[in-house]
Amino acid sequence: MDGAPFPIVITRAQDNIIMLINQRTIQQFHLTAEELIGQKTDRFYVDMNTRERVLEILHTKENIDDIEMQMQTADGRKFWVYASIRKIRYLDQDAFFISFADFSQRKQLEETLTKKNLELELITGSLAETNKKLNLLSSITRHDILNKIQVISAISEIFIQDISNPVLQKRAMMINEAGRSIQTLIEFTREYEDLGQTSPTWQEIGKVLHSPGIMHILSDLTLITPEQTVEIYADPMLSKVFFNLVENSIRHGGSISSITVSLKQEGTDLLIIYEDDGRGVPVEEKVLIFTRGYGNNTGLGLFFIREVLEITGLAIIEDGIPGSGARFVITVPQGRYRFPTAPHGEI
Repeated sequence: MDGAPFPIVITRAQDNIIMLINQRTIQQFHLTAEELIGQKTDRFYVDMNTRERVLEILHTKENIDDIEMQMQTADGRKFWVYASIRKIRYLDQDAFFISFADFSQRKQLEETLTKKNLELELITGSLAETNKKLNLLSSITRHDILNKIQVISAISEIFIQDISNPVLQKRAMMINEAGRSIQTLIEFTREYEDLGQTSPTWQEIGKVLHSPGIMHILSDLTLITPEQTVEIYADPMLSKVFFNLVENSIRHGGSISSITVSLKQEGTDLLIIYEDDGRGVPVEEKVLIFTRGYGNNTGLGLFFIREVLEITGLAIIEDGIPGSGARFVITVPQGRYRFPTAPHGEI
């Protein structure tokens, strides 16, 4: 017993008197062998209901494994243990062989974690309420700004038609174009406002690519999608990622006829490869196209795509050959993709 790395106690079943202890018990309870042997175990229980529950179980069972209880030392220090109890015969008497495993540190960490989780829930709830109010304010502000922009656009269009002076007409057209750009930016904030507000979900790429919005703008274009079913854990706005990619191909690709989306595994990552057969992206623009404000239009489409993907750790680059079509590669790290119909998550 003295060689055991944990406290061991033998008590008399009749009256719970301590009959034998080992050295680890002396260290645990801060008492000498003389102070422990012959004492009742009652004084070492923090909750006597636990002791009664243990005795009730032992009336019908020969042993108990890893029952959780709180105990205390002679000086009042409390600690948590897992106790294992066996019925034995010791010195011709019915007795209990009890061993303890102290897990006070882990219990303390669990209680601290529970407390922190409760605090986090309160903070999260407060942030959600604040975001709700901010979204309402931005929605009202956006509505008011768009109303003013419509006035500017309407008046500038009248000026363009009524003014004969080429210089003044050009200035009126600049005002009108600026108004349209502001309108596009304001409308973009409606989408960006919801970015990251909803928890990520598993989404099947095939279904996303065949969503009504994408199919509507494809018109006569051929869309080739992966034969393998794959699901991506991403922000619910993933559909807008592919919508913007398709829209980008139509707007900048020239006379494109087809769009192909394929899959490739590279190490532990999954690559989703989006390709069109248009004019491609010039080398000097491959990085710039993902920056806000770059491009002939608002420059928000590809910038928005990168922001949506980064929420769940996905990344995107353009590595096509100029003149041979655009090629966007989305990297999905391990744990963020799955193949429901394939064993072991393989293609």
